[in-house]
Amino acid sequence: MRAQAYESSKLYKEKVKGYHDKRILNKEFKPGQMVLLFNSRLKLFPGKLKSKWSGPFKIKE
Repeated sequence: MRAQAYESSKLYKEKVKGYHDKRILNKEFKPGQMVLLFNSRLKLFPGKLKSKWSGPFKIKE
């Protein structure tokens, strides 16, 4: 039973990763573009209304 659950979750993760990877936007930035920075650090007690995105920042190089 556990082996079947493990296989199911493995297949699900692979399928979701493929779906997500197809929709990732271009990661090449040009000078002058405005971008947002995602803060991915885990915190023990994050604020509920606190955004994980900071910015906008302007690309220099």
